Amino acid sequence: MATAVGVYAVLAFKPLLLSMVFFLIIVAITRYVSLGSILTTLSYPLFVFLFKGDVELIFLSLAIFVLIALRHKGNIERLIKGKERKLGERIG
Repeated sequence: MATAVGVYAVLAFKPLLLSMVFFLIIVAITRYVSLGSILTTLSYPLFVFLFKGDVELIFLSLAIFVLIALRHKGNIERLIKGKERKLGERIG
């Protein structure tokens, strides 16, 4: 995620800022950081479309979303099963 944020900051900063606000909202509502990360990387191409309309950047950011979603496969499975830990939740 950190690498994606760095790449996004260089490519299109305003859409990144909106995506980060979106991340904070998702995490504040659900307390799931993994869900916030996944949805944030999905929101970035939408914000790029709204602000820049750069088709190549939209496709690149969608490819990054797919890579991050694959990396978060375990988190997605736990979210679906209701077993993903929430932010601030104690182990045990």
